Amino acid sequence: MFTINAYSKTLSWNMSIDCCSWDEIHCDEMTRKAIKFNLANSGLQGKFHSNSSLFQLSNLKRLNLSFNNFSGSYILPKFGEFSSLRHLDLSFKPHNFELLFKNLTQLRELNFESMNVSSTIPLNFSSYLLYTLVFHLSNLESLDLSSNSQLSVRFPTTKWNSTASLQALDIYRVNATGRIPESFGHLTSLRTLDLFSCNLSGFGKLGFLSLTNNNFDGQLEFLSFNRWTQFEWLDFSVNSLTSQIPSNVSGMQNLQSLYLSSNHLNGTITSWMFSLATLEWLDLSDNHFSGKIQEFKSKTLIEVVLKQNQLEGSIPKSLLDQQFLRFLLLSRNNLSGQIASTICNLKTLQNFEAMKINGENSGTREYVADIGSHYYTNSLIVTTKGMDVELPRVLTTNIIIDLLRNRSKGHIPSIIGYLVGLHMLNLSHNRLEGHTPAALHQLSVIESLDLSPSKISGEIPQQLASLTSLEVLNISHNHLVGCIPKGKQFDTFENSSYQGNDGVAQTMTLVELDQEGGDSSMISWQAVLMGYGCGLFIGLSIIYIVLSTQYPAWFSRMDVILEHKIITRMKRHKKRY
Repeated sequence: MFTINAYSKTLSWNMSIDCCSWDEIHCDEMTRKAIKFNLANSGLQGKFHSNSSLFQLSNLKRLNLSFNNFSGSYILPKFGEFSSLRHLDLSFKPHNFELLFKNLTQLRELNFESMNVSSTIPLNFSSYLLYTLVFHLSNLESLDLSSNSQLSVRFPTTKWNSTASLQALDIYRVNATGRIPESFGHLTSLRTLDLFSCNLSGFGKLGFLSLTNNNFDGQLEFLSFNRWTQFEWLDFSVNSLTSQIPSNVSGMQNLQSLYLSSNHLNGTITSWMFSLATLEWLDLSDNHFSGKIQEFKSKTLIEVVLKQNQLEGSIPKSLLDQQFLRFLLLSRNNLSGQIASTICNLKTLQNFEAMKINGENSGTREYVADIGSHYYTNSLIVTTKGMDVELPRVLTTNIIIDLLRNRSKGHIPSIIGYLVGLHMLNLSHNRLEGHTPAALHQLSVIESLDLSPSKISGEIPQQLASLTSLEVLNISHNHLVGCIPKGKQFDTFENSSYQGNDGVAQTMTLVELDQEGGDSSMISWQAVLMGYGCGLFIGLSIIYIVLSTQYPAWFSRMDVILEHKIITRMKRHKKRY
């Protein structure tokens, strides 16, 4: 079979006892036949022979012979007799195998890592070679051919039998010649793919790569993307990428969409990103980036999402000059500057030819999308009413401004009323002051407005009652005074929307009355009866005083007035309930 040196794993092997009691051999409890055989790193050396007792273990499901030395040996067709084999590991020793397999139809894991395999695996489905086996196995889940630089592999161009089951494919540092085949598109169960340094071609025209929501970790080798000049879309969001992005990245100058959100990236945002002249969509949110936002070279930005980082400084002029900007989410940073100049300088506000009033007397507004009436392809996470809410589909006509938890200060400019496509405005946890502009009533499609907590003063504009689309309002903890607007959406907001404004006269809303439940009417009637009793007592006291002081005319007039008020109040109460 092969030479077995004295080794702790084999010391218990005694031909006089049942092999099921030997170390590293596991048997089926019912049949008492060996199903697992583990001799990894056992100091084995020599060659396999067709009459080896190893091949008598026909019921094996797992065979691990890794980290041994079978230099010059062949993997014989006898390996094909392991028809129940699911896991085969022959990795990490030089073997120079001629790879011959047959009938391993149950094989699920195959590991030939660092075997120094020198044979070429041809495209020949009629032979018994490894290539035939690998792409014929319908149950194969993991294939590792990595670190075999002398091995040449060509993949089939069409769908193969294992494409539905394969979950991990590692050909790291393998000479996988040719182009990336169309058959890769059929790997529907694939979770791990390593093609590093394997000489595959075909990436030259690759324009779209999305690896979002996976388990990629460590440092992303951005420099390896430099030669892929045709990239337009790159998405590595929702992974576990760490460290900084290299400053000497220079490729992908045609990139239009870059998504790296929800990772652990840190350091300053590399100047390469700001130099992308065709960039339209940028999402670096939920990372650990620090430093300042540099000037953007691109003039076509539609979305910029940098929220939940540690960025500081002011918003750059090039970002404010963007004419097509629809989504600006910078919340939870340390940005500073005047809120008025920030918003007023947004060219999106000044470029409202498709959003302006249709005639000065119509009072209605229409808006259209500069880029069509399509939905934005990625979801957005925005903060509303203190909670992060995911918007899975967002119209490209929608405009969202989120500057939550920064250091912006100053007053809210009236010109913001021209941004009629605005659906969400979150300026909470800043240092706002001045009055609430009445022009906000022109935001006819706004759904969420959050101006808490700040130092906004004055009255709540009564015109805001016309905002029929408004679903979330938070102007709490300011210095507002006066009455809350009545009617429409304002009748649905709870008092918590206004709390912390000592000068605001709060009343119970219809929603809160409804939440009082079925006992509310009983409580109200009890209050009426108590009031009526108190009134009766006071009335009798007044009668006594009037009679004793001889003012019958005054008493008659007072009696009529009191009776009228009591009857009117009871009628109103009946109508209400």
